[in-house]
Amino acid sequence: MSQHGSHWIWARPHGAKLAEPAAAADRGALTVEVARTFPLEQTGEAFDASRTAHTRGKLVIVP
Repeated sequence: MSQHGSHWIWARPHGAKLAEPAAAADRGALTVEVARTFPLEQTGEAFDASRTAHTRGKLVIVP
């Protein structure tokens, strides 16, 4: 992994610390910016777009 600039991080979930983000998700207060959607047939193009690092937001593959 390190040859590609990735690092491993080990974490233990802590229920009390996750309560606030979980409550925000339940309220619908969390949003995700979607940069572009791709049909399943264009998964390769979506992967190529993700590798450019010029995308602001998430790339979504839809059936």
